[in-house]
Amino acid sequence: MLKASSYIIVMLLIECTSLPEENIRSLDKTTRPPQDSADDLTDQPGGLPYPHIVETTYISDIAAFAHTRCNAWRIEWPQYTANLDSYWIPSLFAVDKGSLSSINYLNATDPANKAKLDVSLYYDNMLKTPYYVNGLWSSTEDYTAEITRFVKHDLSLEDLQDWVTQRPSQFEYYYTASKGVKSEEVSYQNGDFFLMWLTDEDLFGGIRIVSNDPKIIEVYIAEENN
Repeated sequence: MLKASSYIIVMLLIECTSLPEENIRSLDKTTRPPQDSADDLTDQPGGLPYPHIVETTYISDIAAFAHTRCNAWRIEWPQYTANLDSYWIPSLFAVDKGSLSSINYLNATDPANKAKLDVSLYYDNMLKTPYYVNGLWSSTEDYTAEITRFVKHDLSLEDLQDWVTQRPSQFEYYYTASKGVKSEEVSYQNGDFFLMWLTDEDLFGGIRIVSNDPKIIEVYIAEENN
């Protein structure tokens, strides 16, 4: 049986060779549906199976880089039927909770939950600032969620593994230095990698499209290691 840290490296960057265990300090946990959204995802008529999420925090053992840690989520969606109403699919990701919610849930619950959203991952094979998700905000509502910007970036899996496990400050450096077009909604396909900036929270990270069918996406956020 794999130890927890080795299992996460295999799941997070499955094509890469795992780093030695002593180079990784991680918090290994499988995220369950949050309590306030479980009804939407499992109990209401039309509710759907919740995606499988593995969440890990990486802290470099190199003192010069340990001031920044990387929170990483690997999200695997079930195979939903093609004619499914997309409003039921958990797609909208909130970094602070490490959880997904559907449009139907968000429109049926406390509007304050919308303010916690950072990015739409599933709908239309696009990454989107939540503002651009149809059906989420009415014309009478003020937009309260994150403004997130993306830029496509070519990065090897080996380098990505190094950023995630040892040098998460690279996400900010390369986003800031990028000359590419930075957009609030971008289309994706298998294998794409995007740098990401959460502008209100001033957090940098990335998104890797592991697979489009089945849908598997990895999200990375760098933050201060307090």
